[in-house]
Amino acid sequence: MTGSKTGKKKKGSQNYENLRKVAEEVIKKSKGDLKETSTKFKGMLEELRIYQVELEIQKEELLKTGLELEEMGNKYESLYEFAPCGYLTLNSKKEILEANNKAATLLGIPKERLVGENLVTFIAPEDQPRLVKYYKQIKRATGISGLKVHNHPPGALHVELETYFECRSKGSFYQTTLIDCSERIITEQRLDKQQRQLKINIKEVHDKNTALQELLSQVETGKTKIQEAVTFNAEKLLIPLVKRLREKENKKSVKTFELLEKNIKQITSQFGLEISGNLVKLSIKEIEICNMVRSGFSSKEIASSFEISLKTVETHRRNIRKKLNIENKEVNLTSYLNSI
Repeated sequence: MTGSKTGKKKKGSQNYENLRKVAEEVIKKSKGDLKETSTKFKGMLEELRIYQVELEIQKEELLKTGLELEEMGNKYESLYEFAPCGYLTLNSKKEILEANNKAATLLGIPKERLVGENLVTFIAPEDQPRLVKYYKQIKRATGISGLKVHNHPPGALHVELETYFECRSKGSFYQTTLIDCSERIITEQRLDKQQRQLKINIKEVHDKNTALQELLSQVETGKTKIQEAVTFNAEKLLIPLVKRLREKENKKSVKTFELLEKNIKQITSQFGLEISGNLVKLSIKEIEICNMVRSGFSSKEIASSFEISLKTVETHRRNIRKKLNIENKEVNLTSYLNSI
């Protein structure tokens, strides 16, 4: 459209010059009498007036377009300068060519001092290698997050970069967007810390639970041993002793011994356990003899209690040692029985 208008302007200018020359010649010949002006001259004059009107219309359109372009430029400048994100244009050396106000705020330096500075110098030393590697690998739009800005030492300001790489006739350029991601980084760090603490707490709970299970197992084992001991002593020691005493007493005491035996059986029935171990191998009488030996009774006292001979007691003692696997060992029977 612009070429068409330019062609019309040149054509109009040439026609105007030709028309002027013809008009001058006609005037000279007619000595200023316009009535003798040729029909050709009148046509050219009319055409010139049309071109004049077109030029005035074009002028108005150009003024209107200029105002629209100016308004669009102001809007663009406002959007660019006061955007919530930082915008940077970098050359191939990562030097800043253009920057908006937000970029200056994020990098911590006045905007007028940004142009010509290398972006790497604004990043904390520990993150500079990441940034250099990032720009080396850019071949299209890409991003990098968590870069710490060097000029904000106490505030721990972190930025996220989104960059678009473009090649022009004048060289390569990077269009980079800076976004403040400090709050997200801090939140991620807190979350990571909480997760580590949670793992520690879970391990502590697991360890305590394991210890509790072991303790409960020990308590259960102890409880079982107590139950076994009570049941064993009641069934193998107390009840036989009560029966023997009942046989020796008069009839008046029989009911009392029967009640005692019944109560002992009720106690053992609450446990309902079967006794295991070496003592189970022994007979009831041998268990009674073991209990008396462990309590310090002599063979003579045991014989008197059971109304048997001393020789029979010695036979019982030998059988007990045999069943307890200490027959040929120099082990005191009383000490052994007290140890189990």
